[in-house]
Amino acid sequence: MAKTLIKIVIALVVIHGAFRIGSAYWNFYRYEDALQQLAQFGERRTDRQLCDEAIETAGNYGVPIAATGLNIRRGNNPVFNCEAGATAPQAGVVAQASGQMTIEGAYTDRVQLFPGFFYPWEFKPSIKVWLRP
Repeated sequence: MAKTLIKIVIALVVIHGAFRIGSAYWNFYRYEDALQQLAQFGERRTDRQLCDEAIETAGNYGVPIAATGLNIRRGNNPVFNCEAGATAPQAGVVAQASGQMTIEGAYTDRVQLFPGFFYPWEFKPSIKVWLRP
């Protein structure tokens, strides 16, 4: 009887951890898909508007990403950080208005693997889309 009870407890702990990891990845993939749609249909939006929508979407999906961890790049233009703004352009690189858009970020989510034990799990959403000329 005791062996069966221990096996059930171990199985429940494993199922609990798998559910929590699966939920964290589910939120990550939903957020990455929302970023994909935002980039595909956001060629007429400014970088600031894209940042605001990306941060708002993160809140809707329960993704703990900060504005400092989100970068947008259009073509060869300088990287636009959602917190700091545009970075300095590289020497010899001509800015382009079209081409492709890249949205990259990074955040750490605390995933509860066992009851009372949280593990910092790092996620890096990254999408790249081609924009219409």
